[in-house]
Amino acid sequence: MEYKIDLDEETNKLENFQILLEKYKDYNSCIRDIKINTLLGEKCLFEIEEMNPPILCDFNTTTLDASLSKVAIMLNKLSFTINSNLEIEELKLNYRILDTKMGKLIGELQTYGVEVEIKPKVLTYGWYNSKQVSGFYIQTPASSTYIRA
Repeated sequence: MEYKIDLDEETNKLENFQILLEKYKDYNSCIRDIKINTLLGEKCLFEIEEMNPPILCDFNTTTLDASLSKVAIMLNKLSFTINSNLEIEELKLNYRILDTKMGKLIGELQTYGVEVEIKPKVLTYGWYNSKQVSGFYIQTPASSTYIRA
C-alpha cells in the first residue's frame, strides 16, 4: 500500500532525515549525487527499496525503536522528491500490514473505513536541538480506544 506524508516546515529538509537514512547502504554517495543535481537546479527522486534494516511502525510517538508487541506495519520503500533547496516536496511510503495482533487491528480498521495516518517520529538531537525524523508511527482518529482492546 502507498501513503503520502505531509511534512511541516520543521521536517521538510533532507538533513532532517539523516539519522533515519544513514543506516542504508550507498546513502553517502546518493546524497552527494542529490546535492550535485540540486546545484544544477534540478529536482531529484531519491528512493530506498529493499530496506534492511526494515522500518517498523507502531503507535508510539516518542521512542526511537518500535515496540515489537505493538508493531503493525513495515515500510518497504521510501520515495523522496527533492527540490533545488534540498527540501522534500513529496514523501511517499510503501508499506505492508504485518500479520501481528496490531497489524490485524489496522487491517480491520481500514476495512471499516477508519482512516489510518502515518506520521514521522520527530526527535530533537545535538547541540543545536535539530529536529530529526527517526522513524514513523501510526495514528488513528481514536487510536487509544482501539489499542486498548
